[in-house]
Amino acid sequence: MSAINRWRSFSFILGLCCIKLICRVVDLGITMTYARASNEDTLRQLILLRQVVEYEWIGLTEDEVLLRLNVYIEVQAPRLIVLKKDSENHSIYFESYRFNFLMGDL
Repeated sequence: MSAINRWRSFSFILGLCCIKLICRVVDLGITMTYARASNEDTLRQLILLRQVVEYEWIGLTEDEVLLRLNVYIEVQAPRLIVLKKDSENHSIYFESYRFNFLMGDL
């Protein structure tokens, strides 16, 4: 194989690698754009859900909220859902959400 043919082969392989790298970068850019949009949408939905829960459940006592959450957990029987009541801080932990309650005279 002559030197020119080796350079042609090397250049061809290098060109294929560059094309592959460009395709990979474009693919990752598109993937990141969709992932970012999905995260923003999820955050917007969580904020909306939080506002609905605050509006609907405002004024309920700690026991009433705990009862509603227990009823929900019973409906979701096959899934393991963590529910914990913290009497010292007057809070209820439902998975990663925390419900805080004001105690005393308002």
